[in-house]
Amino acid sequence: MNEMVNIELLPPKLKVDINTQLRLRVLARVLYELTEICGVHIEDDLSKGVIERDIIEEITISFQDSNEGSHGKIHFLIDWEKFELLVRTDDSTELYKGIDFSNGYCNALDKKLLKVLQVHVKQLKKAYDINGVICTFHYRNKYTETEDIHNAARQFMGHIKAKKKNTVTDKQFAKSLETAFQGLDGILYVKFKLNYHSLPKSPFYAIYQTHYIIKSTIFPCFCPHRTKTRESF
Repeated sequence: MNEMVNIELLPPKLKVDINTQLRLRVLARVLYELTEICGVHIEDDLSKGVIERDIIEEITISFQDSNEGSHGKIHFLIDWEKFELLVRTDDSTELYKGIDFSNGYCNALDKKLLKVLQVHVKQLKKAYDINGVICTFHYRNKYTETEDIHNAARQFMGHIKAKKKNTVTDKQFAKSLETAFQGLDGILYVKFKLNYHSLPKSPFYAIYQTHYIIKSTIFPCFCPHRTKTRESF
């Protein structure tokens, strides 16, 4: 699919020095490890949409039972504006110096959130007999400004446009918690959403209740991934 991409339509790439490249690669590895816990493998998507170009703004994982009922969602949100600010104000200090990533990037940077995610996903799967996950991507606004730009971005990413579905309103997912992933200077947030009946005593409420943040998010368009379990926005 990529050989047909009109690269000239895409916004220019970020200017990347050694520290910027390191930030991008660490961000991508953290996202890969977190989403892998949820049951998806999106290394190629992260390589294209985070490391090569700043396309992906949000990744959403939806957990479904055998009747395609959704019992929970986990959102991973990248704050690219903060990322660009960090890049502009970088003083050339060697990043992540002395940090041992041999046992995983999440384990090294935010072991507490890693454990919460692992337990939360395990409990969801056990309580609701989860047998499938849907992974969707939401692009930055500059990659969706026109239909031509959006199509070029989809082609570059290897995604296809989604068919809009009549889904239950997001009011179903009234219980939510958003927290920053530690160790990435505030450029990555993880947001847990549960419906009214899903695990009201899930451990992340107890551990992260003091970090509760209310944040509105807009989801303007859908473009599902070519595989059954992965879609992109």
